[in-house]
Amino acid sequence: MSTVQDLRREIRDFIQHPRRLSPLLHDKPNWNMLVSSFDTLSDTQYAIETYEAMPAVGDTGMLYLVIYGILQALYVQQDTVESMVRAFEPNAQPRYRIEDEPEADEIRKIRNRAIGHPTVEGNVKSRKTPGVQMSHRVVQHSMHKAGFTLMTGFADGSYTFTDVSIPELIHKNRSMVERVLRRIKDKLEAADMEHQKQFKGEKLADIFPQTLDYYFEKILAGIDSPASDDGKWANHHLQRVAEVVQGFRAALGRRGELNRTSNYEYYLAEVEYPIVELQQYYAGTGSLKDPRAARIFAYFARDKVCKLEKMAIELDEEYEQHLSPEQGSTNPGA
Repeated sequence: MSTVQDLRREIRDFIQHPRRLSPLLHDKPNWNMLVSSFDTLSDTQYAIETYEAMPAVGDTGMLYLVIYGILQALYVQQDTVESMVRAFEPNAQPRYRIEDEPEADEIRKIRNRAIGHPTVEGNVKSRKTPGVQMSHRVVQHSMHKAGFTLMTGFADGSYTFTDVSIPELIHKNRSMVERVLRRIKDKLEAADMEHQKQFKGEKLADIFPQTLDYYFEKILAGIDSPASDDGKWANHHLQRVAEVVQGFRAALGRRGELNRTSNYEYYLAEVEYPIVELQQYYAGTGSLKDPRAARIFAYFARDKVCKLEKMAIELDEEYEQHLSPEQGSTNPGA
């Protein structure tokens, strides 16, 4: 697989993380442009690589198709890369233009003159934009798989001949596309690193106290007599558990981890529901009346809080493993 395809896959995989994906999904037109860019980048690369693997072509009509096709594939790939940059940086000013890349202007001019708009370039009679008018055509007998000669006629009757090497254009285009894709990847990784560095001193696991098991022991101890002193003490510890869960929710929100593409909201809701039901049970309100059912709710809530704690530990490890010691990792083995 080519480096272009490798870079495309690496960028695509990188943005699949829910924290990175969610902001992209909020802007639907940009998201659609980005999805189209990923597909078209791959499509055009397949076309270019197929051209490179083709044997020599002798038929004149087939040569026209090959030359038209490869030049158009290069042109469309450049447009695709431009769209990808703009999709990732929709508010950047000035707007990114593929023509700003050194190789792009040459390739686009050859494409336009040979197979894009060959019949007229400029207008010698124009009042607003006076200039030299040119017309171009591919010299038919010069055509072969690897290139052709482009003939240009000027208004003064003179002509120029330009030898075009298609493998050379492909090499220049590939170098440019790879450079732009690496730049996209580096910027995405740098932005994500900055995000992680903001929380390098904050451990989500610290939200969960070592006394959680004790809290649930007290919650379970008061279930059979919710109105007694044991019940009041149980309700007190239930409130402490609720505060732990809410603290975890708030911390995830600050990190941008709560979004429609992640599972955190589901797991939080899964534990918040039984906690609310148990609070109402101890208050003598709500639909939960049977101590046996309340006990089931308490065990369920305990298991789900433990699951949240494991998630917190895993998320801490994810943040740490992407930070080198120079970037502030607190993990000496990183």
